[in-house]
Amino acid sequence: MTKDAGLTDSLPDLQIKAPGDAVAKLPEGADESVLSALIIRAMQAHADSLAEARQARTVSVSLDMTGKPFAGGEVSLRSKVDRQTRTIIFMGGELCVQGDVIQKATAIFRLTEAG
Repeated sequence: MTKDAGLTDSLPDLQIKAPGDAVAKLPEGADESVLSALIIRAMQAHADSLAEARQARTVSVSLDMTGKPFAGGEVSLRSKVDRQTRTIIFMGGELCVQGDVIQKATAIFRLTEAG
C-alpha cells in the first residue's frame, strides 16, 4: 500500500520530542477529522518506536471528542502503552491544547515482520 501524497501533505508535521510525546502546529479552522488523523499518526509513531525490526500495523482505533472548540495553534499529543505482548500493543492517547484535552483515543497495533 502506498501513501497518497495529497492526503498526507495536508497534515502538519509531528515534532517528536520522545516516544509518546509530540507537538504539532495546526492552522485555524482545523476540524475534528484533521485532529483525529493527527492523534492516530502520533500513536502510530509511538508504536513504530516500540516495534524494533518489525512493523506496527493498526488493528483498531477508537476516538472520543470532548466537545471543546479548537481554534488552531499548537497541540500536544501524548500516548502511553497500556499493555504490550509479544505481538500486540494496546495504547491510549490524548490531544491537548494548553493543557485541555480535546480528543482521546485508544488503539491496538499488531507487530509483524517487516516486509
